[in-house]
Formats: sequence, structure tokens, C-alpha cells
Amino acid sequence: MNFIGSLFDPRGYFDYPRGALGWVAWVAFFAFNLWLVRRWLHYQHGLTRFRQVILVSLLILTPLTALFLGLQIPVGSALPMPGKTAVPTGAVLMFFAAVPWCLAAGLLGPVWSGILAAISGVIIAFFDSHNFFVPLVYLLIGLLFGWFMRQNFRTLTYRLLRVPFIAGILLILSYPVLLLFGAMLVTGDSLTVRFDYALSILPGHTFAFIGQIAMGLVFAQVIALVVPQVWQGRRESEPSPTEASLEAGLVYKLVPLVGLFAFLMLLAVGFSMVNSNVQRLAGQMRNVATSSASSVPFSLETGQNLIGQLAVDERLFASDDPEELKPLLVEYLYRVPFFTQFIYLDQNQKLIAGYPSEDLDHLFIRNEEKEAIDLALRGIGFQSYSLAPEPGERAARLVFVVSVQTPSGENRVILGRTALDQNPFFIPVLDNLDTLNSLGGTGMLLDERNMVLYHPDPDIVGTFYTGEIDLQEPLYDARHTSPNGTREILYVQPVPGRSWVIVTSIPMAKAQQLTLETALPLFFMLMLLLVVMYGGLRLAVRSVTRSISALAGEAQLISAGDLTHSLKTERVDEVGQSAAYQAAAIKVDAFFPQALGDHRNGLLCPCAGLLKASLMISVECPQTKGK
Repeated sequence: MNFIGSLFDPRGYFDYPRGALGWVAWVAFFAFNLWLVRRWLHYQHGLTRFRQVILVSLLILTPLTALFLGLQIPVGSALPMPGKTAVPTGAVLMFFAAVPWCLAAGLLGPVWSGILAAISGVIIAFFDSHNFFVPLVYLLIGLLFGWFMRQNFRTLTYRLLRVPFIAGILLILSYPVLLLFGAMLVTGDSLTVRFDYALSILPGHTFAFIGQIAMGLVFAQVIALVVPQVWQGRRESEPSPTEASLEAGLVYKLVPLVGLFAFLMLLAVGFSMVNSNVQRLAGQMRNVATSSASSVPFSLETGQNLIGQLAVDERLFASDDPEELKPLLVEYLYRVPFFTQFIYLDQNQKLIAGYPSEDLDHLFIRNEEKEAIDLALRGIGFQSYSLAPEPGERAARLVFVVSVQTPSGENRVILGRTALDQNPFFIPVLDNLDTLNSLGGTGMLLDERNMVLYHPDPDIVGTFYTGEIDLQEPLYDARHTSPNGTREILYVQPVPGRSWVIVTSIPMAKAQQLTLETALPLFFMLMLLLVVMYGGLRLAVRSVTRSISALAGEAQLISAGDLTHSLKTERVDEVGQSAAYQAAAIKVDAFFPQALGDHRNGLLCPCAGLLKASLMISVECPQTKGK
């Protein structure tokens, strides 16, 4: 981690939403924030002169705290944005960026808290994260924190939400979810690639947000404890939404629990399916790499043996006439269809014979070939080299050089060339590597210099692989980062007996895509099940609350002395038992219609009181009315 004095950078910019869907989501998010602003306006403190001074001070402090004094967090496993070559940088933790809007939440109200948070979010997004959704995320976070501080509901849950530290925990838990969707909507490429990128940047940016809001919560908590009248104001407690309706109370308590359970279940199933798909893809890569690597030595030995047989064939020394040697070269060229060209040179590197002759002009254009011929004339028996392909070829070339000694003791050289994509022994290897193309992956063949001998993209053939690989042991990495910044599954298999390697890779997005294809139907089925369960829950609760509402109405009539209504119910549960109190009141009135006189209401009110206690409602007796 590195300390930074200022976040200002003249190269700041925004990454705007991609496509129509991204902009629709941004506008909808912005409209939702505006709706909250309008809904929560009445929670604002009145702007007295004292609070006007606080507002001006916080407006001045907001850009200063967002721009100065911070900490650069390490990049970690963050990926560069898809489609960009820029090296990813770690998120920046600005120590005091959240202090102004956290203080505004209690001292001014949710609207000013949201506005100050949005200003801070614009600065941080422009110079650090560059995500155009971040200001809206900060706006929502500020509004929520302001509402948590200013709501005055009397139940325990809402009273706990007025504690800054507890409210801050909820905001910290919600921030990664909001940032995840925002990061996915400002990037291009497929859904799985965007999801992988968004997941990779979450840890750093979440840690930065936690550091920022922690400092703001400390200041807010101190003010709330030292001057609670200034922080909260003087207001009477209000019934919470769960107190206004039994049905709403039950639904509000059960739905979050069911939703949390469904989310955790989907999360667990998703990670399990991703790991399963990664292992399955890795198994396919391992099979391709192993079978391809085991075929390469046999192919190379075939070429070495064939040119070695030609080097000791006595007909090669019978004459130096090109026309007489040409049939011999043709015979070895087609006996085993491995080579595409033979060259026979004397000790002065002069051409003796060759086939096909029209390609001889291209023989000495490679420095590797010249060096190999020099070494062969000095007595090096056998050499092989790999060369970049000629224009129009899809794979690299191989050159076999063997030293020949004539009966008279003269050193000569035979050079054989072959193209991998035209060699019948290597074509099955290349076809085997191409089977990964259907999975979105690639299979490469590298030589001892890490030069790419084969790749599905011909433009990459002849270039050098920049990744770190071990030429001795197989390598498996399920979270490898490719040169273009995307995460991939990597499996490397060395070629036995050679310093060549087979490199196979499949983008991690493929495993995630397979997971999405399987998980999406499960997700929709689960959502449908939750909707059905929610509807059933509402109907079940309503069947109970309907009877309770009827009993509540009868209790009000009894307390007023009206016994003309009779509640009929077939229920034998607690609701039915409560209805028995109303029946008892009717019997009392019927049995003592005249004798009760003025004491009638005195006997009826206890019945109403029993109903009041069982139903937890407020009733008023005529005897106490007006007292």
C-alpha cells in the first residue's frame, strides 16, 4: 500500500454504460434515487442559521476530503477492463471522504447526505474507479444512511438502525452488490466476461469503501452520543410499519429471511457448479494436451530416421549429377510423406541437387539455416530447428540438417524442410489441439525458445509466448490471467524427450457461461416458487387477520354497549377462543337485562378488556369515556 497526497489526475475520465441496456439501467437507478429524495424530504432538519453554517462547511469539506490524503490499495487479482490494454490499478482509499456525508445524515437529513455522498462519488469515480454508476451508488448509500439516522420508529429494529455503526454495517454489505451490477454495465464483451471482471475488482474497491465509511461512522457516532438533541432532533416516536398491520409485520419479517436463504442457496449452487465445470473443462484440456504431447516425439523421430537413411544411402555418392540424384531425392520425399523439400550441398555450400528445384531460392534466407549448415560442415551429425511460417502457411516449419561424409572424406550437408500443417504426422496433433476451439479455448505448440509453432490464429504463429511455463512438469492453473487481461484455465504439458510444450487454455468465462446456462432455469424456477410462496403466505396471514379484524370491531361495539351484533366463527384456535368473550358479554346482557341497570357497562367493559388483551387493540368503555 502506498500513501497518496492527492487523487487529482488531469487524465481522469468516466467509463459510461455500454449499450441501450446499460443506459436504461442508469436512468432507472437515477430515477429511483430521485423518488427516494421526494419520499424522504420530510425527514430533513429545518435549515436554521446554525444548520446553514453546517451545510456550507460540509459542502466545502466534501471535495477536499475526496481529493486529498489517501492510500493506494494493491491491485491483487483485479483484471483490466475487457477491451482495454491499460494495466489495472488498485482502488484508492481516501481517509476522510465519507466524513462530510456521514455527518450530514444526522445533522441535516437524508437528502443533503445523499447529495454530499454523490459529490464525493463523482470525484472518486472520475479520478479512480471511472465507473459512471459509482456516483449513483454513493447517492443511494447517502440517502439510506440519512434515512436510517432520521427515521423515528419505536420498534427495536428501527432503534438499532439509528446507531451509526449498525447502519454502516448494512451499507457495507449492500455496496458490493451495487458495485457488481454497475461494473458489469460499463464493460463490453459477453455477460460471463463482464461478470468475471466485476468480481475481480470487488475486493479492492470494497476494502476502500470500508476504510472510507469507517472513518465517517466514527465521527457520526461521536456526535450522536455527545449531542443527541442536535443529531436526532426532538421528535416523538412513531409506530413502525410492522406495527400498523399484523399482516405487514409477518410479511416484513418472513420475506427477508426467505430471500436471504434463496440468495445464499443460489450463491452456493453457483460456486459449486462453476468449480464442477472448471474441473470438467480442465479434464478435457488435460486429455488433449497429453495425447498431443505423446504424439510429437514419434513424429520428430520419423523425420530424423528418414533423413538419416538418406544420408547413408550409397546412391547419394554414386554421382554428383543433379539429374541422376533427383530420382533419389524424390523417392525419399514420397516413400514416407514427411518432408516437402530436400537440399544437398557440398563442403563449399554449393548446391549439388535438390527437389523441388523451384523452391531452392528460398533456402538460405533464414539465419538459423546458415548457422546449422556451418555446424554440420564442422562435423555436427544431426540438428533440427523450427522456423516461422512462410506467408500463407498456418503453422511453423521444421528444418532437419544432417552431416554427410563421402567415401573420399568430404563433408557434405543434407537439409530437409517440412511445414507442420502439411505434414501427415503432425496434422493429427494440430487437429487434436483444434478440438478446444469449440469450447472457446486454444491449443498451442511451443518449441524450446517458446516460439509458437501452432496456434488457431495464424497471426500468432511465429511469435513468442510471454507466459511463465515449466518445461519439466505439467502445469495447471485454474485462475491464470492471459496476456489480454482475461482470466483463463491453463494446462501445460511438456513433450516427452524434447524441450517443447503443449499449452492449452480455455477462458474462465466458458465455465461461467455453462454455469449460467444451467443455473438460469433453476433461478427462474426458484423465483417462481418464491412468488407462489409469497402469495400463499399473504393469503394464509390474511385469513387470520380478517377474523382478528372482525373481533376487533366487535370489541369496539361491546365497549360502546352495543350487543346487537353477533360474531359467528367456526374457528377453535386462539381466534375462536377470543370470540367466546363476545358471546359471554351477550349472555350477560340477555340474562340481566333490567337488573344490571347502571352497572351494565361495568360488567361489559371487562369482556371488552379481555378482547383488548387478546387482540392487542385499544377500546374505550362508556364509564371511562370523558374521564
